[in-house]
Amino acid sequence: MRLTEKLRAMVAIWADLSRNGEQVQSPGWHQRELCKRDDKVKSVGEIGG
Repeated sequence: MRLTEKLRAMVAIWADLSRNGEQVQSPGWHQRELCKRDDKVKSVGEIGG
């Protein structure tokens, strides 16, 4: 498979996943990591502000 074919396949897969995002469940660790990063951003903002 050539590079252009691979890229087209990736774009098609991503478009399909994007349309049906509610069917894909994120793992629990992902939400925990997002919360940790959000807390870190907020704490840096408080120190820097």
